[in-house]
Amino acid sequence: MQVTTSVIMETESESENLTKVNFINAGRLKYPLNKMIPLAERNFTKDLDSSLSTLKIILEDEHNT
Repeated sequence: MQVTTSVIMETESESENLTKVNFINAGRLKYPLNKMIPLAERNFTKDLDSSLSTLKIILEDEHNT
């Protein structure tokens, strides 16, 4: 199952080497798909970790440029 949702990741510089990331998930599922959220959340952590790792690389690259 694949679901598309709106996700916002906002970044805010806390210091020269520290960035605060706000994660906002604006998705909504209607019945009966909303009953499958616990199943989808198993992959959510893995996908979020991947996205945050990519963001970290981008931010560190910008900092070193």
